[in-house]
Amino acid sequence: MLKKPLIGVIIFAAFSIFLFTTCKQTKEPVVETCDNPLKTYNTHVKPIISAYCVVCHNPNGAYPSIPLTSYLEVKNAAQNGKLILSIKHENGAVAMPQGGAKLNDADISKIECWKTNGFPE
Repeated sequence: MLKKPLIGVIIFAAFSIFLFTTCKQTKEPVVETCDNPLKTYNTHVKPIISAYCVVCHNPNGAYPSIPLTSYLEVKNAAQNGKLILSIKHENGAVAMPQGGAKLNDADISKIECWKTNGFPE
């Protein structure tokens, strides 16, 4: 007689363990948009420009006539469209970084979003 209740308890316990170990909660990935989080020069754009552009685009670099060392200089380059054409390797501008690979799409998107949102500093 003791076997029937014990078998029932074992089956219930095994089923419960199965349910709890196979049921996983998955978080939805956070989708970045142009305003979530808001792309700013200091947080998002400056690190990209510093990593890929400033080595040549500074007063002592290979392209001193197109400096990209300050917020205003980068903003002006983005406003006239040359910066984005260059980093996207599109017609109408020299592909940058010159002699290097195109920036990744995430970095390009950050700069485009920064422009779209009015160049927040």
